[in-house]
Amino acid sequence: MRLRLPDLKLPVSRRRPEDSVELRAWVLAAVLVGEAAVLVSGYFDAVTGVLVPLLTTVAFVVSHNRRREKNVFIKVLLAFAALAALAMFFRELLSSLYDTRVPLARLFLWVQVIHAFDLPVRKDLAYSLVSGLILIAVGATLSTSLWYGVFALAFLLCALGVLVQMNLSEARERAGIESTRSRGLVLGVVVPGFLAVVAVGLLCFSLLPQRQGMNLAMMPTSAFQNVQASFTGGVQNPYYQPPGGGSVRRTTAVHLFRLVPRLQAVHGPPQPRPALRRGGHEGPQRRGDSVSWGRLRRVQRQRVGDLDRR
Repeated sequence: MRLRLPDLKLPVSRRRPEDSVELRAWVLAAVLVGEAAVLVSGYFDAVTGVLVPLLTTVAFVVSHNRRREKNVFIKVLLAFAALAALAMFFRELLSSLYDTRVPLARLFLWVQVIHAFDLPVRKDLAYSLVSGLILIAVGATLSTSLWYGVFALAFLLCALGVLVQMNLSEARERAGIESTRSRGLVLGVVVPGFLAVVAVGLLCFSLLPQRQGMNLAMMPTSAFQNVQASFTGGVQNPYYQPPGGGSVRRTTAVHLFRLVPRLQAVHGPPQPRPALRRGGHEGPQRRGDSVSWGRLRRVQRQRVGDLDRR
């Protein structure tokens, strides 16, 4: 007597591909704004600044056209591309161990480009929106100008458009209605919501207590300056020693901070330091003697060294 097990057919949840072109366009706009916020920081060359947005746009078009396909070959290529981006990240990381922001930002940019080639369903588009938000946060850490606020506001507008289109697409899916073009949604919902969020944000910011000790001041450095082709040296900081001792690490860079004569414009030209005179308690015979600034500094360093040895 043989026992036959019943054939159990597990329910297979097949994800429905996203057909809304408007939703994909809003997500693409949000991602491009996040990438632009990172690329305009000055840490990336012109080739990266052109390739990343261009490949992202091409990836969204390919993902929409092949949203109903399995795309096995494309996924294999994307896996090798992700490994290449990871290898490039570790190679760049070895040359900047003390500041890993730029290698991480470059890695995330290329990972976003790779991920954009496979966005068949709404859930993947939501992940892309979160990636754009992370890029905006990365751009905030790399930015040195108030122009970053323009990218933040643009991303807020695009994110509101994405949320509205996602809710509309989900409602259409539950009702069994095909995706169609929505008219008047931008001027009727997205723009008023954007203005309301900005107004509430400004109101809350104005009501926050502003302490005097929290004021920030910019350092007397100019914006990024391009290094000329004749520059053959490097950037050297003797206070950053590599792990395990050894020679001081030298790092070349594409952009450098250049000190500008801003202090001179504020405080005027430097004046010669007057000689420090002794006090009257040392006697009238030595009251007219003076001590140079260099000698005083040498005495101070000698006394500090004596205290350290103790």
